[in-house]
Amino acid sequence: MFGCRGGGCGTCKMRLTSGQIAHGRCSAAVLLAEEKKCGWFLSCQARALSDLTIELSAANKYHVLRSWRRLSLLDP
Repeated sequence: MFGCRGGGCGTCKMRLTSGQIAHGRCSAAVLLAEEKKCGWFLSCQARALSDLTIELSAANKYHVLRSWRRLSLLDP
């Protein structure tokens, strides 16, 4: 769905509105410390620590979601 998958381009940037994540590695130029404080994260690097509610950025809203799968912390 997205290109770099390494935390360097910022295309997959999303905003967390509820829940908890571990940010993982990402470029400080792509995701500023202030953005992290405001809930922004890179979906290619972040790991969910709870159920999440997210907001897509303008850059990734055009992607059509073809299928949904409920992810559980208990999934292998």
